[in-house]
Amino acid sequence: MARYPRMRLALGWLALIFALLAFTLGSAPFTPAMVLLLLALPLALIAGLMGAWRLAIVTTYFSTAAWFVIPLAKGLAFRIDYLLVLMGLIGMILGGSLFYFYRRTTRIT
Repeated sequence: MARYPRMRLALGWLALIFALLAFTLGSAPFTPAMVLLLLALPLALIAGLMGAWRLAIVTTYFSTAAWFVIPLAKGLAFRIDYLLVLMGLIGMILGGSLFYFYRRTTRIT
């Protein structure tokens, strides 16, 4: 599977874009976000199996955050937009830390 590095990165980035769009639409009506998640999660699984596991982790995080933000907001009595900002910050920290460790390992090798 290492023969197709551009394809796995393209699939990973496409899945991440779908997940971020679904995350952004999380405060809007629920249906568009779920359709995008049905596209993002299989693409993230395929990209992760091809070797782009960091993109797959971030995509999975944003997908699950978009899926659970409305039930979590109702259960915790938070506003949906505040919870989206909090989950987005956590996702940015996760993505930033994965990118930091990626850059650190590529300098060594």
